[in-house]
Amino acid sequence: MVVMIAAITEYCSYAFVLLMFAGKFGTIKAIAFYLPAGLWALRLLFKKEMGFNWKDPLFLLIMLFFVSALVSALMGEQYLHSLKVLKKEHLKLLLLYCTICSVFYEPGRLKRFAYIMAVVGVVYLAYAYFDVGRYLIKHGFSDYLEVRYFATILLFFFPFILMRYMDSKWMAKILFFFPLFATIAGLFILGVRASWIGLVVILVLWGTLSGEYFFNRLKPLVLIIVATLMVLSTFLIFPSQYKIIKKHTMETIQMQQRLTLWDTFSKISLEKPLYGHGLDDNDMAGNYLKSYTPLTGHVHGKEEPSSPHDQFLKIFYQQGLIGLIIYSLIILITIGRLIYAIIKHQEASVKFLGLAILSSLVGEYLIRTIFEDRSLIPLGVILGMAGAYFSKTKE
Repeated sequence: MVVMIAAITEYCSYAFVLLMFAGKFGTIKAIAFYLPAGLWALRLLFKKEMGFNWKDPLFLLIMLFFVSALVSALMGEQYLHSLKVLKKEHLKLLLLYCTICSVFYEPGRLKRFAYIMAVVGVVYLAYAYFDVGRYLIKHGFSDYLEVRYFATILLFFFPFILMRYMDSKWMAKILFFFPLFATIAGLFILGVRASWIGLVVILVLWGTLSGEYFFNRLKPLVLIIVATLMVLSTFLIFPSQYKIIKKHTMETIQMQQRLTLWDTFSKISLEKPLYGHGLDDNDMAGNYLKSYTPLTGHVHGKEEPSSPHDQFLKIFYQQGLIGLIIYSLIILITIGRLIYAIIKHQEASVKFLGLAILSSLVGEYLIRTIFEDRSLIPLGVILGMAGAYFSKTKE
């Protein structure tokens, strides 16, 4: 029975990751999430087993973060809507950590999960090129607001594609080399500047923490040259896309709007600094628009954003200083423990697995979330893998 439950949880996790960023397949996605979560809850209820060390600091912090969100939701004006967000985001973050940790602590399973993440990354990469390429061929340029979400997906899965390449030989290495430079090229073609920073940080982490493996197995110069040629070819064929990327990269008005946005949200957040305003995004946007003119002295433009565009600031607004401190500790302590574990263990495959988890967390939930706010659900997957990795490496 235990083996069967573990197998169900494992393959449901694969299905969930495959559909995690997909806008459709809601029913299948729900089954892939709630079935293993329910099995884990039954195991806890009847066998009094969690499947992992509940005293682990990461689990305790995630629990505290959930409690902080619950308190903020109940104290907010739109508490019913906030409770729906709590169920949709914070509860899933907690349950994803629990289910993944309870099954993927076995070395073979965790490595297989990372390999599946790499394959899923290639699937999303192929769809991104198909969707963006189709629009480019028809119009000569891409719709930035429509395609920028692909940058999030590509950056999130890129470290696992890199891990799969570094940990492969012969044919598998050849098969994953193309997705590597295609991802790098794709991120530059999409033109999302924060993703460029995230990509550079990911490559620096791999170059620093994997040592000679990075330069001996990856050949980063070859990778950069191939990716550069691919980007230049795209811009030569579609010069309008180059003009859009150049204009977007050089413009300063967006950063000015972002600074005003951050300043205004910071002032509103300080009105309820301890527990925050609640978790409802619509209420947050409405409160921002209502407070904008009194705080800034001018009218809010139709094209200007009304969400914080900063994950840490969003959590400060919604959950107050308590939630922000807990969330920051989750990110920073996980990063520190992963770096320690990677340095400590000399086996190449163990290093690569840790680096994939670390760099996905850093690239998307440290670097990108300074400029964007993000769903907590993919974070739950990464934290669950980190918890399992700590068990695997016997930190």
